[in-house]
Amino acid sequence: MEIGESIQKERQTNGKFLSLEDVLKRCQHVINKKSLEGLIKS
Repeated sequence: MEIGESIQKERQTNGKFLSLEDVLKRCQHVINKKSLEGLIKS
């Protein structure tokens, strides 16, 4: 599963993210430094 799909699934399962910190806490199993930098740049 790709990062975007994992984030989307998490949101569908547990509701909207409240902040970037919330995203990072809830998706820490798929987001690392390199992937976070890529998401920020996109």
